[in-house]
Parts: sequence; C-alpha cells; structure tokens
Amino acid sequence: MGLVGATHRSLAIPQNFRVRILAASMMTTQIAGILGPMVSGAALMHWAVGKVYTCFGLATCLLAFGFVLIPRSREFFALNHEQVKDWFTPDTGQVCAAFCSQ
Repeated sequence: MGLVGATHRSLAIPQNFRVRILAASMMTTQIAGILGPMVSGAALMHWAVGKVYTCFGLATCLLAFGFVLIPRSREFFALNHEQVKDWFTPDTGQVCAAFCSQ
C-alpha cells in the first residue's frame, strides 16, 4: 500500500471490516515486495540499468496519477481524519465494498 493517504484510506473503511481489509492489503504489499525485485532482476538481465530505472520510474509515475481517476478523490483527501471515518459506508452514500451489504 502506498503511503499517500494511507491513514485516510484506513479510516474510511467501515470499522468492522478495517482489520480484514488491512490484512489483505499487507499481504498484497508483501507479495509485491517479492515480485518487484524479481521483475527488476529479470529486466536487468535484458536491458541496461538506465533503461530499467526509466521504465520503473515511468510506471510508478503513471500509477501515482491513477489517483486522479478515482471519483471524488480530491474531496476525500481534502477531509481531515475525523471527517473521513467510515466514509465508505452505505449511510454516507459513498461506494461501499461488495460485502458491506451483508
């Protein structure tokens, strides 16, 4: 999980689902920590260091700009930590994960 807005995203998850979702997020981060060096090592076997750094930098930049595509992300990140609590619940009319209706 990227650190940009990590506290906001954590607090926005409904409290009764927060631990489960953060555990899945930690697992994804650990898997990415394994796959990242593997992919970069494979790339370094075929291309020069400069090209690999450039490709990884551009990919990171493109993924970071993905926040702009998320609906209402500007509004979300403008809120303080108290206002963002449980922001993804059905009561606030925000998009909720599929299991919120259970």
